[in-house]
Amino acid sequence: MDSLELLEFLPNPAGNDKEGEYFSIINNANQNQSLAGWRVQDASGKAFWLWGSMDSGEVRQFTYQQTKITLNNQNETLTLFNQSSEAVDELSFTGTVSEGRVIKKNLELTPELIQEYFDPLALRASASDTINPNHGTISLWFFTSLIFALLATIVLKLIPKTEAEKLQDEYSNF
Repeated sequence: MDSLELLEFLPNPAGNDKEGEYFSIINNANQNQSLAGWRVQDASGKAFWLWGSMDSGEVRQFTYQQTKITLNNQNETLTLFNQSSEAVDELSFTGTVSEGRVIKKNLELTPELIQEYFDPLALRASASDTINPNHGTISLWFFTSLIFALLATIVLKLIPKTEAEKLQDEYSNF
């Protein structure tokens, strides 16, 4: 995996495009990264060659004033090429972008993120909020979800029935 990544771009800023357009790059490496030989290219093929270096974790913004790349308000793609001219990252949109909308990456749901945020069995409670300390899977989260579902069912039962529902109940007893 390459250390540099396209983070976002603004193709249609409020006001004058040439004064507000930009794209940003982040250095995800644990060390300083030389930019020599790296370039960003738009959908039309216009390229901007990067220079200097970026510290670990640094985000750098490149404006139209620096790059002279006019970002399209429709169907734009920015591609990041490494020093070997290999495309290592891409950020794009299709259609027309609304004024002021920043184009960012979609979060990629890796198995680790799914397990951490969406898999209820992966949610491990501490001993203090565990109902059954021998198993550790019936956590406070699970218990709270169960209570919420029961309360929702009770509330729905309290809502008065419509005439159609009353007739349906009456005829279903035959």
